[in-house]
This record gives sequence, structure tokens and C-alpha cells, in this order.
Amino acid sequence: MWKNAIILMALGGASMCGLLAMRSTEHQPVPLPFKAPPMNPFNQSIAGAGIVEAASENVVIGVNDAGRVAKIFVHKGQNVKSGDPLLQTDTSNLEASRVAAAAAVDTADEALKRTIAYQRPETGVSLRAQLAQAKALKGEAEQAIAEAHLSVPQQEWQIKDQDDQVKRMEVTVKANAEAEVDLVHAKFVLEEQRAALELLKQKVFTAQAHLETAVAGVQIADSNLQTYLAGAWGPDVDNARVVVAEAKARLKQIDLQIERCTVRAPIDAVVLRCEIREGEYAMAIDPTADADNVGIVLGNLDDIHVRVDIDEYDAQRFQSSMPAVALFKSGEHAPIPLDFVRVEPFVIPKRALTNSQTELVDTRVLQVIFKVRDPKIKLYVGQQLDVYFDAKNQQALN
Repeated sequence: MWKNAIILMALGGASMCGLLAMRSTEHQPVPLPFKAPPMNPFNQSIAGAGIVEAASENVVIGVNDAGRVAKIFVHKGQNVKSGDPLLQTDTSNLEASRVAAAAAVDTADEALKRTIAYQRPETGVSLRAQLAQAKALKGEAEQAIAEAHLSVPQQEWQIKDQDDQVKRMEVTVKANAEAEVDLVHAKFVLEEQRAALELLKQKVFTAQAHLETAVAGVQIADSNLQTYLAGAWGPDVDNARVVVAEAKARLKQIDLQIERCTVRAPIDAVVLRCEIREGEYAMAIDPTADADNVGIVLGNLDDIHVRVDIDEYDAQRFQSSMPAVALFKSGEHAPIPLDFVRVEPFVIPKRALTNSQTELVDTRVLQVIFKVRDPKIKLYVGQQLDVYFDAKNQQALN
């Protein structure tokens, strides 16, 4: 009985295996895709991955010096003109420095005015009075010398007369014609006159010394007055002007630093990205930064360009005269005609990926720039397109 059951189970299993084998060999229908992929419009072609960009390319905007963002002047999609402010970093420290620099300019200006003015106006009155006083003293000294010179000859004649009188009296005294006491008195008078002469001569020397002092005083007073009338000394004025220029240069430097805190649009463009906020700390961007990792990106959308990556394996086959069209990833809409603009001569590593299973990623690409012929076609910067080139009439390279 058990043997019969086992035989029946074996036969049933064999039948089931045969049925499954027959079904596995039947043709299974391929399901239709959700959306039709883009179809290559050319029989012989070169394909490339394209990305939409502005005619000016993406202009990456960064701050000149790192700092806290104080104000944002623009928003996404806004049209800006060259020179329009985009953002401003904090300038509070620079504004404080500017106040000090402006005060330094005022101080230097006042110092220059004082140097040019040299002295107060009323100083001239005092210097002129000093010169007049010195001249008066000189006149008095000259008069004293003249009087002293007149007194000396007169005194000498008196001494000579007295000396003659003494000699006569000596004769008469010897003759007992005159008292001796009169002779003694006459000799005393003679000595007094001689002493008076020496005093007069001393007065002449003193008057000459006074005159020399008065002349020097006149020269000093006149020099002081002439110095006052001539004004400030040239080198002092030049030095004061240099100080003013340095202070103004420092103020201008701070003004330029304040101006550098305001980042302005370099071209007429549209704000494509604005991912920075007021209060954030903005860092000076790396020179190699791209539009995917910076705060503000501008682009001129008057013309739309497509940057196409052609694999290096097909780069030698590309010719600028090949007709080119772009297709949306969805496969919808008609092909977009493209006009050749230029070739980027430097071959770079591949970055734009299409996620195709047959795509080579470890390769380099030649970048070719095309212009969208019809400006009415609605495209967005950063949008990916499939680009095809008609290679039908291409001559093979040997």
C-alpha cells in the first residue's frame, strides 16, 4: 500500500515538472515603457550628453573678504544690471575705523592751516613795535656817541689851557709873585679835568657798545618781522601736506574696503541661484568652485547655450559642420535645432552622467558649445538634454 502511494506521488511530481518546463519555454511579451525614450533622428550619428547653460556661462559670485552677510539685495529670477548690488557683508568695524580716519584727516588739515598761517595776525603788530623800539634805541646810541665825541676835544682844550696856566703859576710862585696855594689848586683842577677826559673817552666806548647792541637789536627785530611776513617755512608746509595726504589715503583705503563689502553684478544677467541668507557667514569661494556649491549664480539668458560632452572615443569623429539637434530626456516634443558656437579645446574628465547602463564613466570628454536656434523654446539652466550629430556625410579618418 505504501509503495503504491509513493509511486503515485512520484508520477504527480514528474507531471508537474514537465508542465513547468513547457511554460518556461513559452515567449513572454515585453512590457511597454512608461514613456517612450528619445529616438535618435539620424541613421549615422554621434551622441553626447548636453546641459543647458547661459550664454555668459554660469557666473559664480563670491565675497571679496569673508564676513557675516548683512544684506541681500536680490532674489532668484531677478534681472540685474552691471554694477547693481547683490549682497553686502558686515561693515561695522570698518565704519568705526572710518570715523577715526576722518578725524585724523581733520586734524591733519588743521595742522596744515596752522603751519601755513605760521603766527597770529596780532604778532605782526608786536614785531613792528619791537623794530621801531630797536631803531629808537639805535638813534639814542648814535646821539650819545656824537655828544661824547664833541665833549672830548672840548675837554682836551680845557686841559691844555689849565696846563698852561699851571706852568705860568709855577713861574710866578718861584718869583713869590703868587701864593703857592693857588698853584696847588690849579694842579688839582688840571687832574680833575684829565680824569673828566678819561671819563668822556669811556663814555664814547660805552656809547659805541650801546650803538652796536642797538644795531644788532634792529637787525634781530627786522629779521623777526621779515620771517613773519614771509610766512611758514617751505619744508614745514610740505611735511604738513604729506601728513594730510597720508590721512586722506588711509580714509580712501577704508572707503574702498567698505565698498568691497558690497558685491556687485559684473554683467547684465538673471539671478539663477540665491542660496545665501542674511546673517550667514560668507566665505571667500574657492577659485575652482562651480554653480552647484555657491550662494549666488548669475547668467545672461538673452541666448541659451547647450554644453555637450562627447566621449573621447568619438571626439576625433566630431566636425563642427555636423547638423546637431537636442532632445528632451522624456522623448517628448520635437528635436531642438542647435547652431555650433565653439569647441572647448581642453578635454576634461566626464562629469555629466546620463545613467545609461552602457555609459562609460571612467573616460574623458570633449566639450562643444551650441546655441539654441529658437529662443522661444522653454529651457532651464542646468537641464540635461540628449544631443545627436548627423555623421552621415562624415569622411572616415585614416
